[in-house]
Amino acid sequence: MTSVFRGVDLGAHHSVCASAPVNEPHVVSVDVNDLANRSTPSVVSLENRQRVIGEAAESLVSKNPKQTYTHLASAVFEGKESCVERYGTFWSTENIEFDNEVIESVPLGNLFGLYLKKLLSLRHVKGATAGHEEVVLAVPDFFDTTGDDKNSATQTFADALKLIPETLLPKEKSNLKLCYHSEALATQWLVKYEKRLEEELALCNKNSGDEPEKIEQNDAQFLLLIDVGFSQTTATLVEIRKEAENTQGEVEENNSYNKMEVEQDSSPEKKSNAETNENKSDPTKERIVAKIVKKQATKNLSVYNFIEQLTKRGLEHAEQKYKQSYSISSKKGFKLKQAMTKALKELSMLPEASVNLECWLDDDVDFHLDLKRADLEHALEKELKLLEELVKDVAAPAVKIAGGDEVDVGNNDIASSSNKKLHVEIVGGGVRIPIVASTIESAVSAATGATTTLGRGLDGSSAVATGACLRAGPLGKKFLLDTTLDSAKIFGISATSADEETIRALEAKMEGVENKETARLEALNKLEAYLFEGKRILQDSKENTLFTNPNAGEDASEEEKNDKGKQLLKEFDELELWFLDNVQDEDISLEQYEEKFSQIKHKFEKSGQQYFEKKKQEQEKLEAELAVLNEQRKLEQDSADKEDHDSRKLPNKERLRMAEKQRVEGNELFKAGVYQEAIQRYQKAHVNLSKLFDLSPEDTEEKDKIGLSCYLNTAMCYLKGVDQQASKDVQLQLCQKVVRQCDSALDIDGKNVKALFRKATALEKLGDIDSARKCSKLGLSIDESNAECTSGAEEKGTKDVRKNVWLRRVRDRSSLFYCTNIETTLAT
Repeated sequence: MTSVFRGVDLGAHHSVCASAPVNEPHVVSVDVNDLANRSTPSVVSLENRQRVIGEAAESLVSKNPKQTYTHLASAVFEGKESCVERYGTFWSTENIEFDNEVIESVPLGNLFGLYLKKLLSLRHVKGATAGHEEVVLAVPDFFDTTGDDKNSATQTFADALKLIPETLLPKEKSNLKLCYHSEALATQWLVKYEKRLEEELALCNKNSGDEPEKIEQNDAQFLLLIDVGFSQTTATLVEIRKEAENTQGEVEENNSYNKMEVEQDSSPEKKSNAETNENKSDPTKERIVAKIVKKQATKNLSVYNFIEQLTKRGLEHAEQKYKQSYSISSKKGFKLKQAMTKALKELSMLPEASVNLECWLDDDVDFHLDLKRADLEHALEKELKLLEELVKDVAAPAVKIAGGDEVDVGNNDIASSSNKKLHVEIVGGGVRIPIVASTIESAVSAATGATTTLGRGLDGSSAVATGACLRAGPLGKKFLLDTTLDSAKIFGISATSADEETIRALEAKMEGVENKETARLEALNKLEAYLFEGKRILQDSKENTLFTNPNAGEDASEEEKNDKGKQLLKEFDELELWFLDNVQDEDISLEQYEEKFSQIKHKFEKSGQQYFEKKKQEQEKLEAELAVLNEQRKLEQDSADKEDHDSRKLPNKERLRMAEKQRVEGNELFKAGVYQEAIQRYQKAHVNLSKLFDLSPEDTEEKDKIGLSCYLNTAMCYLKGVDQQASKDVQLQLCQKVVRQCDSALDIDGKNVKALFRKATALEKLGDIDSARKCSKLGLSIDESNAECTSGAEEKGTKDVRKNVWLRRVRDRSSLFYCTNIETTLAT
């Protein structure tokens, strides 16, 4: 096992984790949760005696809204009050009911710590790991770190970390770090387009005519990164350039520039001695450096705002058409908001969308609203104007820093004469909306005076988590944009001893209750499964004969003792009734379920001793058969995988002689009953036949003769194997092989009677009676009097009787077709 680098995207709506092994930092994969989903909803619910997280908690929003905490990251980074006002949630952490008790207050740190613990415990896609080497948590760009009171986000982080086991944290505390979403996205983009940047920046230097140590400051490229996410929109302008670095790797002093280093050669391959000496002799080398020139993040422009505006449009429609008014924060408003979320997705792809809510209005009247993209544009008029101003404002410095020259925007031709280039990358769910993307495009064009090509190379759902993971590993550090977040300072905040004691005590109490409830539910499920399986066995007329009366005494009659499990079945029925009556009763303890299970299990095993002994013997027999089958399969695999070293170009006569020799040896092994090795000989014969070349008519005839014989004999070996196998699954597999061998034989000779009859035998065993009947009739129509087809290789004296049986059964159209009584001779 190896440790991993992990990046966590703490989103307001969903969170995503990505990880990469330390020995393969370039192999970044998105981790999945228990439901195999790539994202985990930012929801925690306190339900009875359990703390539910993610998808399971989402289903409790309408059932238990007061103790279901949605948009957890927003509550942490914005504050509970702001979260309630913005999303219309309850978010009450006072007087919480848990385990039939009322908890006076549940700190936000406890909820966030529980959620963060769940994210950090997600398994890497390749399985178990040795722990975290470094963890980077990506937080929203509106995260304010200036607060120092007990309710601040920094204090919540400190409280939450106290609840996370050390096994889920990096060994070095300094390896737990923070970054903004925009910084993670920029890192992901820089790593992805590293080679392209090196080529373009090298061209810029070539066009400027400068030596490496004389690179001008204005030979730069820019990245305008626009993220329209669920809870925020962020516009970030990154300046990227090459700078000279001395051989000791010392950074030239430049207080106005926040540098990140990238070696010119990023290949993981070890450099040769010649290259190393060359680098030593070179007085300078270049590196890529970058800084965030400008960044703006706003909570007033997001996908949630788009959904909210559409919801208001729906509420206006309800008031105008149906004369009914509702609040957006009501249950009806919440249901309408869910419908508008779906409508927004549809309008991102289609020109129209319909919203239909059954029994949503008063008196169970249905609600209906047709939406077009024009309606969406009208509803988002204010947001689109804000987006345009935001993009123009952030893009403007690109032209200013370039010295007022025109900036080449989105031109993928690296041979452009311009030394300035602006890459525009859009990401997030909001940019899928056509009007949003076109607004960004027109705003960039207006700011730079050039046409715009929008890049969409980042995966909006996982780019932040991937970028955070890269920042944790060496690839991200090559391109590291220094974050303005002081991770050590934030995580170094300590609560007072009283606060810490309260937080830990509450966590220990809730965790203990939850673990006990989990064990109780597992015992409940275990008893339920045992009840249904036991009743199934006792109601099976073939199985219940092996059960006796567990309550019968020594003086009981034989009939009373061997009652076919009737008394035991009554006890199962009584226990089932008790179970169904009490399954919803939370007062039924773990000990009660375990006691009931122990009692019924003891009686079942005592009554069914013969049954369990029979099952044990069947299991041992099956395991023995599987062992034999595995050994045969291993021999087959070894034979198939064995490398063919015979690459000689031998004359065709020699190859035919070798193939014939293998065929004859196979026949001898068949007569000795060693069918598996016989099959291997026939396969070797086919290998020799496959190496023939420039065949004459005589060679072709001899090849077909040997090949036909080997196919027929191989089919016969498999048929013999069918008779020796007790397992039906193995028999079916062998019959399928018989059919394939016979088909290969019929490809050579379509009227070969032996192939037809052996194929019919296998098809009958496979249950394909119609196809088997067709094959047998075709064989009889070709040569009904052929004695070889009805004579046994070892029982020739009964061939006439067997042929008559065969013909009688084939001609009897009212009966099923059987062919298991026919033995045929090997082809000679």
